[in-house]
Amino acid sequence: MELEGTEGIFAISGFILISLSLIFLILAISYAKKKKYANHRLFILGATTLNILFLISYIIRWSIYGDTQFTGPENIKLYVYFPILILHICTALVSIWVVSKQLVQAIKNVEIKNGIPTFSKEFRSTHTSKGRIASMIWGLSFLGGIITFLFLYVLY
Repeated sequence: MELEGTEGIFAISGFILISLSLIFLILAISYAKKKKYANHRLFILGATTLNILFLISYIIRWSIYGDTQFTGPENIKLYVYFPILILHICTALVSIWVVSKQLVQAIKNVEIKNGIPTFSKEFRSTHTSKGRIASMIWGLSFLGGIITFLFLYVLY
């Protein structure tokens, strides 16, 4: 599969957006572990924004060009590519729900004290445990998207 023309631009930009989303997610998790919550918020919102931009570009590309077909060997397609693609699709769909729920809960529970967003200990505890699950699902979705791109445009 060659990356030429507008379709290639969509594919490459999608790869870049998803890769940056994964990097932002990893940075957000790292900052949360260090209790640098302002940075955590910044990178989570960055990952969310990049992911939304990816979804928009993916929908536009798909509506114009349709599905991209895997052109590699049939045994690789059945036993490697399809399982990764199915995992990617499932985690992407679930991540939309769990990540949205986490973001909405954070927005609902934020309190501004002296111009600084803060959260109660109870909320932080719940957010931390649910956020770990959400970030794992979201990260798997990003990783699956990256691997899918590599199978479609680089390896075969």
